[in-house]
Amino acid sequence: MGSPPPLADAGGACVSLFVIAVDNTILNVALPTLAKSTAHGGLGASTSQLQWTVDAYTIMFAGLLLTAGSLGDRFGRYRTLAIGLAVFGVGSLLSSRATSADVLIATRALMGIGGAFIMPSTLSILTNVFTDPKERGRAIGIWAGVAGLGVSAQSPEASC
Repeated sequence: MGSPPPLADAGGACVSLFVIAVDNTILNVALPTLAKSTAHGGLGASTSQLQWTVDAYTIMFAGLLLTAGSLGDRFGRYRTLAIGLAVFGVGSLLSSRATSADVLIATRALMGIGGAFIMPSTLSILTNVFTDPKERGRAIGIWAGVAGLGVSAQSPEASC
């Protein structure tokens, strides 16, 4: 059994990247709801808690990005991608079940750890699978475009 074809690798990398990009957009759309009282379907989050909900992810993501990339080079890109997706998925599940803003902040930090393992792994996979400079450039361009799509994605009601 050989390795998957380059397009399968590229597709998997792009879907993984899209998931973490669209997640941050979803959170920004949800912030007003999170600020509502629990009686009105929110978590009763204060302004400070809303900021920490966003920042907990960003701090963990940025703080671990280089380390996660290095671990991916050392222990395997696919393995660190799988670990990142698992951690991100668990964090996302726990975030969806959060009963308070403090719990959401902690689970968002967990998602940031997962995201830090996903991002460098996806790019590393592409640069190693596509060895031809022209193909590599095209693959990285598509990868970056997918990230842009994920960041710009929002629900129709959020744009009203």
